[in-house]
Amino acid sequence: MYNKDIYRLNETAKKPAEHLARKTKCYEIEKDQSNVPIQIVRAHCREIWNYTDTSLTHWAQLVEAAQKVGPMMGLHKSVWDETVDAMGQVEAAIVVACMLDRFAEIEIPNGYLKALSRKARAGRFSSGPMVMALARKEVA
Repeated sequence: MYNKDIYRLNETAKKPAEHLARKTKCYEIEKDQSNVPIQIVRAHCREIWNYTDTSLTHWAQLVEAAQKVGPMMGLHKSVWDETVDAMGQVEAAIVVACMLDRFAEIEIPNGYLKALSRKARAGRFSSGPMVMALARKEVA
């Protein structure tokens, strides 16, 4: 066997474990759903589509896209982690997707996200109004 063949065998052997890890991750995210249907988020948070290869049919895909986009928006990992802790991965991803659509209007993205995290901890936050605001903006 050539080294190339051994490499292929090793890579093939890794794939089932990687797939299982992804499947478990998706299951954990699916448990952490939002009150806003993903179809509504997909219809009105359009900028995030530019940062994914998929059609955003599952919450896990949106979370992955938000994690990719966050650093590009200047969001610190600690702020993302704080937001996820306060509102869950799905809500945090929806918020980042909404922020991306309004990015030019948000002067301090980290401060904005921290303020929303504080509201979520106090039980006074839902991403639904953010998504609906984008929907109204499209109509206007």
